[in-house]
Amino acid sequence: MAVKSKKDRIGKMIETLRKSAEGDFFEKLDVSAKNDEIDLLADAVNKAVEKACRLTAAENHADIHERTGERRYKDILDTIEESYFEVDLKGNLIFFNDTVSRDLGYTADELAGMHFRQLTDRKNGDMVYEVFHCVFLTGKPIKGFDWEILKKDGTRLAVESSVALKRNDHDKPIGFRGIVRDAAQRKQAEKELRQSEERYRTILEIMGEGYAEEDLKGTLTYVNDVACKLMGYRREELIGMNYRQYTTPETARDMYEVYRRIYETGRPVSMLDYDVICKDGAVRKLQQNAALLTDESGQPKGFRVLVWDVTEKIKAQQAVKESEKLYRMIVENMHEIIWTMDLDLHFKYTSPSNAQITGFTTEEVKKTPLRELLTPASYGLVEKVFLEEMALELSGEPFDPKRSRIMELESRHKNGGTVWVEVTASFSRDENGKPVEIIINGRDITERKTAEKALESSDKRYRMIVENMHDTITIVDLNMNYLYQSPSEIRVTGFTPEEVMKIPISKQVTPASLNLMAGILAEELELEYSGRPFDPNRFRTFEVESYRKNGDIIWLEFTATFNRDEQGKPVTILLVGRDITQRKKAEEEKEKLEKQLIQARKMETVGRLAGGVAHDFNNMLNVIMGYAELTKMSLSEDSEIMQNILEIEKAAFRSRDLTAQLLAFSRKQIIAPKMINLNSLISDTQNSIARLIGEDIDFNFVPGDDLNMVKIDPSQFEQILMNLAVNARDALPDGGKLTIETANLRIDPTYCQDHLDFIPGDYVLLAVSDNGTGIDKNDLQYIFEPFFTTKAVGKGTGLGLATVYGIVKQHNGFINVYSEPDRGTTFKIYLPASTDAEKEPEDISRQPLIVGAGNILLVEDDDMLRGMITEMLEIMGYGVTAVGNPKEALPLFEDGETSIDLVITDVVMPGMNGRELRDRLNNIRPGVKVLFMSGYTSNVIVHHGVLEDGVHFIQKPFNMNVLARKIAEIIAVF
Repeated sequence: MAVKSKKDRIGKMIETLRKSAEGDFFEKLDVSAKNDEIDLLADAVNKAVEKACRLTAAENHADIHERTGERRYKDILDTIEESYFEVDLKGNLIFFNDTVSRDLGYTADELAGMHFRQLTDRKNGDMVYEVFHCVFLTGKPIKGFDWEILKKDGTRLAVESSVALKRNDHDKPIGFRGIVRDAAQRKQAEKELRQSEERYRTILEIMGEGYAEEDLKGTLTYVNDVACKLMGYRREELIGMNYRQYTTPETARDMYEVYRRIYETGRPVSMLDYDVICKDGAVRKLQQNAALLTDESGQPKGFRVLVWDVTEKIKAQQAVKESEKLYRMIVENMHEIIWTMDLDLHFKYTSPSNAQITGFTTEEVKKTPLRELLTPASYGLVEKVFLEEMALELSGEPFDPKRSRIMELESRHKNGGTVWVEVTASFSRDENGKPVEIIINGRDITERKTAEKALESSDKRYRMIVENMHDTITIVDLNMNYLYQSPSEIRVTGFTPEEVMKIPISKQVTPASLNLMAGILAEELELEYSGRPFDPNRFRTFEVESYRKNGDIIWLEFTATFNRDEQGKPVTILLVGRDITQRKKAEEEKEKLEKQLIQARKMETVGRLAGGVAHDFNNMLNVIMGYAELTKMSLSEDSEIMQNILEIEKAAFRSRDLTAQLLAFSRKQIIAPKMINLNSLISDTQNSIARLIGEDIDFNFVPGDDLNMVKIDPSQFEQILMNLAVNARDALPDGGKLTIETANLRIDPTYCQDHLDFIPGDYVLLAVSDNGTGIDKNDLQYIFEPFFTTKAVGKGTGLGLATVYGIVKQHNGFINVYSEPDRGTTFKIYLPASTDAEKEPEDISRQPLIVGAGNILLVEDDDMLRGMITEMLEIMGYGVTAVGNPKEALPLFEDGETSIDLVITDVVMPGMNGRELRDRLNNIRPGVKVLFMSGYTSNVIVHHGVLEDGVHFIQKPFNMNVLARKIAEIIAVF
């Protein structure tokens, strides 16, 4: 009878308690003589049931019985590992043991009355409900169903449960009771078992021997491909066959005796030279090793056998017997030694070859005791082996009667020296199988032993080399288990060889590297067994991330190759590793700098594109704004279309601001830099910033001490502050904190090596920080690009940060951003510090439209713009000569008759730019007055974004008042 498992015994105990609680006291538990903890608990349960029975019989103590019984019932349940519960018909918990509270993390008070659906999700709750429903309808318990329960901390626990119906004294269902067990370990064990079974099944299919499994009746339940091939059957034909169907009657009887002995003793047995009948009728000789096959509880369930074909071997043995005379002649003339000895170790026969190896003749050997022919150590070995073999013969234990022992013996030579002989010794037996003499076959291995000694010396020498090299040497088997680790491991990883060999490879490398190594090994093994041609000396080189003992991560480059046996099959893996951490850091640094360079070039390209677009757009805006202004002059204030003209102007002004931002980004905006102190400028704009960001954002300014001066256009700096403040406000929808800080800073060459755009020197730092939503990592690389925005449609143009970037670059500064989602953002702007003093130019006050007189030469290649400006100039009172390109303007000066008071010219025109035209006109008529105009500045007008002294410029788009004041200013200067 199979021994019950611990789980079954506890289940029986719970069922006994359940019955006693319902008034059934006749169930008793079996208590064995093991006296283990389960038996002690079972005995306690029996005693508790007996006592409960006695208390029930006393009618006047019924209440006391009920309370005492329940308390003891719960005390017992609280000692078991499984969770026990009882629920009413609605699914509310009415009773449970302490294990339920402990496993789920709830207190008993929290669990009491809780509905089972509160302890799981909807899917599992529906499944449990179906189980309860089925138990209620059928009255039969349901055992071993899997589901997931939710612990108090929200984690999931995989469990296995059994549920039964709970009835009252009138046999009416009143609820359910059940057991819950943690199924995680069981599921993991099942997974590992499946993997183990798959691994060993693969081994069985690729091994060279036949393998089979039989039940206790000798019927085949499993065979591998080799077994099928040996017998000529298909697998499906062999499965279900009994050994009596494919063996001779004699063999069947022998196999029965072998299986009976294995079943009774539990020990494996070898069976030699038995006959099997193949599918084609041929009889083959097989040799097998058989062992007992047991189930999970250790009970016998069949036999497993390993077989191999010895037909040819038997034929060869028979041939030897038939040719005994021939072989005797061979023995007498062979170079190997043949000895026969009785069981007292006295020589009975020695072959003539003995003289060739030891120098002693046959007669001399026979007269000399074996003790005197061998060295003391070798004779001691012979005695030891002989005693072991005789003890086995007399033990009565199963053994192989044809077994042999191999020994290496040092024999004395007649010349006084010694020789090494490898001997194979076996018993010669009589008809009853009893040993009667010893047969020894020996061969001279002196040269081999000398070579082995030399190899040992060589091994020591190479071991010294390996153990002192800087690269690591590792040898593992094909399951990645350590076989050897060189001492250099401690220099590379900090682990000693002994420490690292105890740590699984899965704990020494990162998960990604482990997957890489497993993939490479799988590829190589697949190639080995694919049958395709391959280079057996191939190797693989790969890089892995490994953990040092101190927790750091280093990069190692491994070169791996197979070590092979004599047949060329891989048996181990040799790994040579070297630390390439510094090389990887250099590669990462190079990649980082390349990305910075690409980003800088991209921004420069986008900037040029933005500048070109702004220039062309400004020309069109100038036409729109100019004609709108001219149209207004021709309309009365109460004209019906005046409002339309005003809206056109308003849209044009907004478009002008947009192009100004593009010009700032492209660094082609005309600027008027001044020497300013950022602390003063920020202090002046604090109120504006506070109003802009709102009252729910705490604004804080932290000025730096003794702040250096910077040279920057004040209006553009205010634009930087406002754009960054707006950006921070949008990142703080629920309020927060905005901080502006300034400080003096020196950037050294080392810092510039890691930041491509930076130049060493003294800078003034402006830091604008918020504790808002932050910027996603994927968006950081795009935030300074024009028209990139994360805001909703209609909430932003994507030019705010692009404008800041352009202004900073135009003033030879640098900008960095640091941000993490939900952790806030900091923009750091570095502006070159300056100690130069500069006189501020006087501010030009607003003036009414100035009417003038004189002749103006207008050079503009855009037809619409040229017509609009001409009309403006004529309204101001000037005579205008308008041409479309510089080549048309030059002849008007060369004839000397045309009176020109001022030349107004575009900067960028085809064929000849405005500066070249001015120079040509100066050669013809020195001191000519010129007013340049452009949608952006060109290098012919502006060097590094700063307007040349003495050069007059008007930025497109402009209106009539601005143009009139600029013309009056130029004429007044002259």
